[in-house]
Amino acid sequence: MIALRESNKNVEKIFKDHLAYTKPYVELMIRFYLDFFKLLPKLKNKKVSDKIVIDQIMKIKRNHDIDHYKRLLKNTLKAKTPLDNESHLVMFKYDTDLCIPAKKNSIVVSALNSLLTDYEAILKFEINGDQPAKITEYERWKNTYEPIKFLLKGIFDYDDWFLNLGTTEKWGPYQLALALDIKTCAYCNRSYTFSLTDASGAKKGRPDFDHFLPKNVNPLLALSFFNLIPSCKICNGPSVKSSKPVSYTTHLNPYEDNTKSGLTRFTYYPNTYEASIGMDEDLEISLKYAGAQLDSRLKKKAEGNISLFYLDDTYQQHTDIVQEIVRKRTISNDRYIEELQNTYRHLNLSIEEAYRFAFGNYYNESDFHKRPISKLTKDIAIEMKTFVKIKTP
Repeated sequence: MIALRESNKNVEKIFKDHLAYTKPYVELMIRFYLDFFKLLPKLKNKKVSDKIVIDQIMKIKRNHDIDHYKRLLKNTLKAKTPLDNESHLVMFKYDTDLCIPAKKNSIVVSALNSLLTDYEAILKFEINGDQPAKITEYERWKNTYEPIKFLLKGIFDYDDWFLNLGTTEKWGPYQLALALDIKTCAYCNRSYTFSLTDASGAKKGRPDFDHFLPKNVNPLLALSFFNLIPSCKICNGPSVKSSKPVSYTTHLNPYEDNTKSGLTRFTYYPNTYEASIGMDEDLEISLKYAGAQLDSRLKKKAEGNISLFYLDDTYQQHTDIVQEIVRKRTISNDRYIEELQNTYRHLNLSIEEAYRFAFGNYYNESDFHKRPISKLTKDIAIEMKTFVKIKTP
């Protein structure tokens, strides 16, 4: 797994840029719903005229400078309740059109007022290491805002607002991906995750953003920076992570300070003599925990990620990479890097340069995100003692 803080030294600045853009929107949505739910009691039993109903809703729209209020209001209504245009507002029936949670008006208003106090802390939420107090705090938020869970998708609006922000906006998914500049999936280091636009700035492609804590059960964190992980479509797809149970006690978030690549280690087991000298691919690749053996908490989390993303199974597809490294070691008699340096003395190759020249990949762990399979390549090269002058970390 890629350590995002190690790979990009500007993570804290990027977090602040993300917060500066998302915070005003979230506050706007909270205040929109507050105004709407304060209006609802006036509509009960039609104590006001149709004109006033429309005028009040349109006033809320103008006050909050939004043009998608119909979508936001639908969060409060029963399925199939018509709200295609302003004329439908006069047919609104408080008792029959509202979804059941929305009818608890006083509870909803109280929760929204409380959210005005908490929403910034929620957007900043991060657990970095073993922080049980923060886990308790988050559980308190989840309980507090359960009565307005039906509104949270519209408040912390990832799907219909954030994902639709264009490349010409000050911020959005493309800008976040470009700022992070993580070129391979933070979970598997197997797939490229470039962000691409054409000359006019139109979207052409970008990485997925996986929600470390899935947004369907954690809508409070749908826009939270440290819950958005640049990833590939396989790791973030329905057959791998999807909405499987994930927590900070069972899995590692790539934003945590632990050097992720150092917590696991690839190894291999040849099934034949030919595989042991790099003559065929009949071998098994294994990924194991390599951190402090007495740290059972960290071990559980690292192994949780290996299992969640099927890393043992997926890396078994790369036996050709291991075969090549084994073959180079066999041919060079443990001196492959040294021989390259000696052969090209005029280039004055550093060990890192010679390593990249030899294996077509990066040696420094902070660069692992730049090219797929970099972690596997280094681990096997070290295990094979392909370069004797580099010490195993």
